[in-house]
Amino acid sequence: MKSSLKSLLVGLIVVIILAVAGYFVVKKFIVSADVQDGKADSDLNKDDKVDLLDLNLLIKAVGDKSENPKFDLDQNGQVNSLDINVLMKNIEK
Repeated sequence: MKSSLKSLLVGLIVVIILAVAGYFVVKKFIVSADVQDGKADSDLNKDDKVDLLDLNLLIKAVGDKSENPKFDLDQNGQVNSLDINVLMKNIEK
């Protein structure tokens, strides 16, 4: 009986540790996709608005695997779909 209870407690502790670690991993990715410096950084063609033209430029940059820091909107060192998320949060409706 004691070993069953001990195993159950160890299992429960492992599950809690994994849940907490998972929370922080997911939170890190969400924060990295959040807007850093406002709309100015998302205006890639510098026409004073964030619109589909900017999105088009960014999608092309992601597809071309660009390393141009202009397209790294979340400032994580990579041009990828997380940058598209930042731009989409700033797009004018």
